Amino acid sequence: MSAPCWGGVLLLAAFSIPTDRIEKNVAASAATFAEEGPYPELYVVRRSLLDNITDAIMLLNAAYSDDSSVLERAIEVNRLTVEGESSVGTLVAHYADGKEGTAVSYARYWHGYLVVLKPLLYFITYDQIRMLNFFFVFALATVLIAVMCRKKLGIYSIPYIISLFLIDPFAISKSLQYSSVYYIYTIASIVLILAKDYLDKSIDRLVIFFVLTGCVTSYIDFLTAPLLTFGIPATFYLCMSKKSVKDTAKTLMYILTAWGFGYIGMWAGKWILGTLLGNTNIIMDAVEQVLNRMSTHDDDGVSFTFFGTLRRQAYNYKNPMSVVAAAYFLIVGVHFFRHCPKERLRDMKWMLYLAVCLLPVLWCLVVSNHSYVHHFFTFRMFMISAFSGMCLITSYAVKADTLTLDEPAP
Repeated sequence: MSAPCWGGVLLLAAFSIPTDRIEKNVAASAATFAEEGPYPELYVVRRSLLDNITDAIMLLNAAYSDDSSVLERAIEVNRLTVEGESSVGTLVAHYADGKEGTAVSYARYWHGYLVVLKPLLYFITYDQIRMLNFFFVFALATVLIAVMCRKKLGIYSIPYIISLFLIDPFAISKSLQYSSVYYIYTIASIVLILAKDYLDKSIDRLVIFFVLTGCVTSYIDFLTAPLLTFGIPATFYLCMSKKSVKDTAKTLMYILTAWGFGYIGMWAGKWILGTLLGNTNIIMDAVEQVLNRMSTHDDDGVSFTFFGTLRRQAYNYKNPMSVVAAAYFLIVGVHFFRHCPKERLRDMKWMLYLAVCLLPVLWCLVVSNHSYVHHFFTFRMFMISAFSGMCLITSYAVKADTLTLDEPAP
């Protein structure tokens, strides 16, 4: 069975869950949204906005129910909206103030997060989910670092920790919308590191792995920072690769293509299945949104430049952790120039790290509108640049007697 079909089956199961208890737990969360508002800022010393607008949409999607069939609800993914109110305002107005609303569809997304969110909301509230999220975010980070050390990748643990704190794990744990991509790239990285020898025996295995990673990203994510689910595992692969530079470059192209095929293909699967089985032309709506997100004007029609987009992304890194990252680059960079023999630079593997570093820049160039308008969460894609860049200078800064040149595969 294809990935879109499996995704559809899982959603049908999720939408079969009765919503009475879900609605009670969503209602119990209304006070939190009323207090925090749409975009609460977590700290004073740095810019770290939570996206309660999207979290409210997720909860409203989970709680909505009507007399339509399970199939129709799974395809259309309706939610309540109160006229003149945002999703946060709607949640508060309906569940705290008792105002009635009308249904609005959000069919172009899979909303695969509902496979997990609906069962959770059946038993616990949004605030309790946040607490659970906090535990799993840091537990998974600990597991990943432990796996890195076990597989002799410990020299990259500091670059990873710095990169993780650049995108703020505390904000991630407080926002359902931010955490989905985090879980995907972290679990994918753990599996890749542990199963690297098995996956690397056949390019087909690696391709299937990254196709599935792309599919899961498209299925669960709300278009936050999807490139992370390729860029972080791909950097780990570069760190572990013992192939020749030429073979590693080929593999990198294969897995990037595979991830893109899975990501775009899964999107297309929802649009096609939804249009065929649902009541609206999802394909037309999706194409319009894709063209809008690739445009160079904001939601008010004001034009912007590519460099304006990059400036907005960089603005979100005005925080103390960026100073730590800069210090790491400086200290390890000095060590790099002192201890890296010139012959090591001739292997050209450093160019592959740089190529991965540039992927978020390419994303901003293609998905311009979305990167510009939603810079306060899309900036997390540049974790790829930070992590890959630090891994590059770390691997080349280590003395030649502790880290040998990669040998071509036999």
